[in-house]
Amino acid sequence: MKTALQLLLEKSIESGKNIAIQKKMSFQVEIKEDDIATEETSLVITGMASTPDIDRYDDIVHPMAFAKSLEQYLKNPQVLLQHNHDKPIGVTEEATIGVTEGLKVKCRISINEDNVFDKIKNGVMRAFSIGFMVKAYQWQTIE
Repeated sequence: MKTALQLLLEKSIESGKNIAIQKKMSFQVEIKEDDIATEETSLVITGMASTPDIDRYDDIVHPMAFAKSLEQYLKNPQVLLQHNHDKPIGVTEEATIGVTEGLKVKCRISINEDNVFDKIKNGVMRAFSIGFMVKAYQWQTIE
């Protein structure tokens, strides 16, 4: 059975019209004690924001998908709580793309919205999540 997203993309291909699809993806990250530097007013975390592995939605984002957009993002590198634009909680201080590793980020969380400091320290929040617009895609069945 095809998903709604697959049907929408097929319809787009048939009609010859370009579409943009916004999608949110989450990636598990391991935050080790030495990756967390605490100060009185902020928390610094590092980890993989995206990898070329299959995610929980069975999608893969190639690391080079960030090559053109990363420079623009870093002009206003807000970190949002749960993709909520009304809840900016910090900034991305560094971001690097590794062709085989993915997108690695260093973020400073400076606003303790919804007790995010404790949630990060206690492992309740232990993943980065990216939002993006699909401009090109390829369907592949992976066994």
